[in-house]
Amino acid sequence: MPERQLTPDQITDLGEAAGKIAAFAAKALHREYPHLDLEGLVGAFTRDSALEMIALRYLDGIELGMSPGDAAGEAGKALIRAWADARLAARAQLARERADHEAVFGAAQRSTSWKHNSLGAVTEVTHAGHTWTVNLPPAQLDDYGREAPVRARIIGRFGYGGSEVLNVDATWGQTVGLVDAVMAARRV
Repeated sequence: MPERQLTPDQITDLGEAAGKIAAFAAKALHREYPHLDLEGLVGAFTRDSALEMIALRYLDGIELGMSPGDAAGEAGKALIRAWADARLAARAQLARERADHEAVFGAAQRSTSWKHNSLGAVTEVTHAGHTWTVNLPPAQLDDYGREAPVRARIIGRFGYGGSEVLNVDATWGQTVGLVDAVMAARRV
């Protein structure tokens, strides 16, 4: 919380203001974008970091001579902007990861070096400074004892910064392309 010296009454008022700002911001976003989960927004806006930001912005506004309502409005706008920026950054990150996964599955479809072990067929491809491991598992048995196909997946990557265990499923179309690549590599 802020390092400012507040009286017990001011602390109570600040807590009430921060809660109201978070609630009004969540309701405003939900009203404008009804597909957003109101409880999820309230949860995001009442996390410690969000409440601390609200309190700091609110107190800054009061110190600048704003009315409590104006200070609350500015704090709410800042909260919504920070949430929107974080959401856009997360979407951009997700888009980058999807593009990486598409490229990795594409490179694996062109791979001619597949190893076979108890995990099925495995290949390693290089993309964006990492070495990615792609696995085409053997068919699994379904509830009736019949073989059922399993999607290929990226199971990890490693590079200069270390390694990361992943579990990214391929689409069925990508899996078919990988089956073709494995079969072609076996014929060579």
